[in-house]
Amino acid sequence: MAAVRLLNKRRLMNISERFSIAVLLLLLLLPIAIGAYTVEHADVEMRDEALMATTVYLPTATPPPWPVILQRTPYNRSFDDTVVSYITDAMGYALVSQNLRGTGGSGGLPRVFLSDGWGELQDGYDCIEWVVAQDFCDGNIGMFGVSAPGMTQYFAAGTGHPNLKCITPVLAGPSIYHHVAYQGGCFKKVLMETWLSGLDILFLADTFANFPLYGPFWEGVNLAERWDEASVPALHFAGWFDLFTDGQIEAFTELNARHGNQGLIIAPWGHSYPVGTNIQGDLTFPANSVWHEAELIYMWYNYWLKGDSLDGEYAQGVLYYLTGRLRHRRHHILE
Repeated sequence: MAAVRLLNKRRLMNISERFSIAVLLLLLLLPIAIGAYTVEHADVEMRDEALMATTVYLPTATPPPWPVILQRTPYNRSFDDTVVSYITDAMGYALVSQNLRGTGGSGGLPRVFLSDGWGELQDGYDCIEWVVAQDFCDGNIGMFGVSAPGMTQYFAAGTGHPNLKCITPVLAGPSIYHHVAYQGGCFKKVLMETWLSGLDILFLADTFANFPLYGPFWEGVNLAERWDEASVPALHFAGWFDLFTDGQIEAFTELNARHGNQGLIIAPWGHSYPVGTNIQGDLTFPANSVWHEAELIYMWYNYWLKGDSLDGEYAQGVLYYLTGRLRHRRHHILE
């Protein structure tokens, strides 16, 4: 999703693609064989027998089993060839990408997150259960994604699945009611209708508008209802000009107080998320504002999924860009 003044389908649909660009920037430094991985497709059954369209990318450079990086998205679930090669053969992970219910070839009625939490339907939990049962998985699963695929991470964390070992939500809201559909009790009509229209599920805007008060309808997709259960280590990426910043700071604060093992990085980003540039909308920052978030994310994976060392920015817990003074600041929180 995007700020109202930037709304158009192209921006709304391509936030995750910008993360792929960040990975591509790293590839320039790595001697890897492009396209050496294998691809499998599966229809993964949920608890109500609905089938979710899923693509699996497996390394060829190392033998199975592998730790798995999982994305669940309402957008295009495919990746650039070089991105997959980096994640699989260069990094040594299996990569699983699944479309949410009713999108991208997945079965069931489109619900956009409402079946991804801890309610009657728990598609995120069921997806992880399927991945764990596959021979290619070593039992360690991390999730990634920007915007909507970031939100599915928060909701999967709230299910408390023991095999979900870490998440890295980027520019994502932990509550659909408070951060996506409503603001101060007012329905975000333009935002919701534009976004849902881009997914060809505009009818859901009326569904969301029919529940203007916070209550049981929304509780299954508000991580605040599950702070105690969401013990998974999380590296939260927020942007000072993003619409989800307050929610991500709250998620970091609440989860870190209860469980520890949380990191927070706040960059001078808006939701359009331009990668590898110091230009953010109408603002131009110094060169030191350019971040290498893909590298930080994979350091996080390697620590929680492979047991590698955790150093650099992670020794500091909170890392943020101080826009008024045009420099980075760190606060030590993680042990």
